[in-house]
Amino acid sequence: MLILGRIRNDERTLVIVRAARAHELAIEGKIYTYLNGKAVLRVKNTTDSSVEFIYEVTRRMLADAQKGKTELLTDAIYEIGDVDYVNIVTQSDEIGS
Repeated sequence: MLILGRIRNDERTLVIVRAARAHELAIEGKIYTYLNGKAVLRVKNTTDSSVEFIYEVTRRMLADAQKGKTELLTDAIYEIGDVDYVNIVTQSDEIGS
């Protein structure tokens, strides 16, 4: 593909969570458990009172994790409490000429 001058990655999805810092470990544990340890933590921002995580996953990882579960990832995270938001953002990066 490099010879053709084009690289395409349609698989990158970001899971962004902002919550009370008191629930930092619970959120990390929930994401790790739900996604079978496959999510990659890319960013962790903290203040005295809040924490924000940005995990990189693939659409396939999310779909595979959902199989056999009755609860969505977002619902599982909101159950922890004091969660401001959970965003799932799909990025489509294309580098080419």
